[in-house]
Amino acid sequence: MFNDLLTIVANDYRRCLLLTLLERDRNRERDVRLPDDVAISGAKRDEQVAELRHCHLPMLASGDLIEWHQEDNWVAKGSRFDDIEPLLRLLYDHGDELPDRWLETPVAAK
Repeated sequence: MFNDLLTIVANDYRRCLLLTLLERDRNRERDVRLPDDVAISGAKRDEQVAELRHCHLPMLASGDLIEWHQEDNWVAKGSRFDDIEPLLRLLYDHGDELPDRWLETPVAAK
């Protein structure tokens, strides 16, 4: 189980999305709009959308970590988000202690 969680957060796109959901939850916001609320610095928008839509979102949704609303282009915490939340909190709370680029931070494209 722990190895699976590490695999999930090993990818910049997935980690960024999950950390954004965690942050939104702390701010009492429910959902994350795609791709505007989650952007990886240096990534081209079209490539990011394609990779999220065809790879990462289906993976996270199939594991019930996110609830993906394809038609409206947003995600929310899934029924199993609690499984990964302790790891995300650890990363989020100690991000400033980690080497640069270990955590890709969301770059809002608003």
